[in-house]
Amino acid sequence: MASWSSLPGDTMYGVKRSFEQTLLAVARPSYDAQASLNSHYTKRRLEEAKTLLASRQSYEGLSLLSAQVQATKVMIEKAPTVEKKREAAKQYITTLQGVSNELKAQQVKTKARPTAKPVKRQFAPDTSAQQLQANLQMQLDQVLALQAELQQQSQQSLSQQSQQLQAQLALQAQQLRALQQQAAAQPANAPASAEIQAIAEQLSVSQQETETIAEQITDVVVAPPSGGVVNDTSITDVDDEIQEVIDELEIIASQPDITEQEDGEDNGDQGRGNNRSNSDGNNQGRQDDNNDNNGNNNGDGGNSPDN
Repeated sequence: MASWSSLPGDTMYGVKRSFEQTLLAVARPSYDAQASLNSHYTKRRLEEAKTLLASRQSYEGLSLLSAQVQATKVMIEKAPTVEKKREAAKQYITTLQGVSNELKAQQVKTKARPTAKPVKRQFAPDTSAQQLQANLQMQLDQVLALQAELQQQSQQSLSQQSQQLQAQLALQAQQLRALQQQAAAQPANAPASAEIQAIAEQLSVSQQETETIAEQITDVVVAPPSGGVVNDTSITDVDDEIQEVIDELEIIASQPDITEQEDGEDNGDQGRGNNRSNSDGNNQGRQDDNNDNNGNNNGDGGNSPDN
């Protein structure tokens, strides 16, 4: 199916998730089949999250991964028997440990993602019109590069912060083009005039604004359409949640077999029965002793001399 390769935000992704739920419904009579499917879906959510982080710098896949982990934990807790619950917990722990390792590796890659940094330039007070034109073009190129980077990060769904930065960059590009026209109207090799100096000052202000925007772009993260985790610590947060689930499942996995519990109860009952038998035997022994003593006393009475 074409929808299998779709990602959150794609048109066919809803079809993909609906088909997954249909498979779970079909597998419902078999708890083992349900457990296997949920484990497989967890790995699939992980791959989706990794792809979104790499291609769109989007954290939406992480919220879906977290939801899948929690849903699978609930399914394990509702297992029909202790044996099945324990076995499903053991298998899912192995899956989650692999997911956790993948998330830690992905976090390193995300933190290492480079961001374009504008180069600081000092403009001499005697800048000619020709030099000013070259400086204006370099500044415009930097603004356009930042626009392209921000657009690549944001692609399908822009956060409010991304939209604001895009608007600021668009305004900067417009102002720089206007300054280029003003500089073009000046003689190319003419000495620096008051108008050229004014243009150079505006260019310096534009450069400072660009530096500020570039720093903000580093922290921009696309907000998922349906909500979810949206900050740079999201990978750590989801990994922490997974570690908590692993701890809970380890408690379940350490539960004893039901047969072991029954054997323990049977042994306890047998021990209590033996104690009762011993007690009854001791009581009977004491009763026999009493009867013997009574018999002896009666014999003594019968053998006593007449007065």
